[in-house]
Amino acid sequence: MIKVESHQNKLRLVIPTKYYPQRYYYLGLPDEDFYLPIAHQLKQLIESDIFSGNFDGNFEKYNAQSVDNIYFVWEQYCLFKKRHLRQASFKNLTTVTNHLKRIPPEVIVNGSALKLWLSSNLSLEQARRVLIQIKACAKWGVEMGYLTHNPYKLIRGLPRIRKREIDPFSKHERDRIIQAFATHDHYDYYCSFVRFLFLTGCRPSEAVALRWKKIDSNFILFNEAIVEGIRQDSTKTYASRRFPINQQLRGLLSEIPRKNELVFRAKQGGVINLNNFCRRAWHTVIDELGIRYRKPYNCRHTFITECLTANIPVATVAYWVGNSPEVIYRHYAGVCPMEVPMI
Repeated sequence: MIKVESHQNKLRLVIPTKYYPQRYYYLGLPDEDFYLPIAHQLKQLIESDIFSGNFDGNFEKYNAQSVDNIYFVWEQYCLFKKRHLRQASFKNLTTVTNHLKRIPPEVIVNGSALKLWLSSNLSLEQARRVLIQIKACAKWGVEMGYLTHNPYKLIRGLPRIRKREIDPFSKHERDRIIQAFATHDHYDYYCSFVRFLFLTGCRPSEAVALRWKKIDSNFILFNEAIVEGIRQDSTKTYASRRFPINQQLRGLLSEIPRKNELVFRAKQGGVINLNNFCRRAWHTVIDELGIRYRKPYNCRHTFITECLTANIPVATVAYWVGNSPEVIYRHYAGVCPMEVPMI
């Protein structure tokens, strides 16, 4: 019934003359993406009032100041979140921002249409994450007074895709991988790093951040991580933990030269870039071995599985790897000695 169009770089509504004799209703807004949702909200408001019999023929209620600008609210939400999120986590909001730029403005102002568009144009997991963030932004916008109402309040979220089952390496695969790194012409440099991942079950981001001063004769203190090249003063779960050093681990650490504050360094010096390591060294070695590909993170799954198989108590394993017992129970199996086993 009503159309939104641009005229001389200004937004206007094209309205049937039976409702607005002048035909064109100028909004006083520039033809920019930032303002398009406002135009479409006004369009929907007028159409809704016409159908419900509440149309204001004087157009006093139909002005740009009477509707919400979700883009403006999203910008404010991101500024607010930036003060509280790590850079790696904030990148998720940047991804949502990029998706928002693609969503048609007539869709962004309609909760049901938005959910359908996301489901049709993104993977289900991407759509689920974007919808969660937009709903959270709108709720925050209402609480902060930026929005008069939450257009997504009644929209149910999308289902979570069940993650792949834990897929550890077998002991035989683990030993072959370590041996392959030890004898590799190009990537033998990373053998100690790979062994460390298998022997501690720590997250790769924690291993590349580990400094010698965090290690004493009996324990390793995991309380830092490096994500996207940025050192963080806490682990993924914000909890520090002391990992006991057994004979195997002590032997490994004694073999690593203490030439730098970092325990593990890239071949050319500095912090190991996990993306480069995974794409080049890890991928190459796994391919050459003919082992079904799994990421370096699966060294962690392998350690946890071996511990549980050795009857280490779930609570102990959870502490060693920086998870909660609930996570271990949910994703792994097993239970029960208090010493890190010789695995």
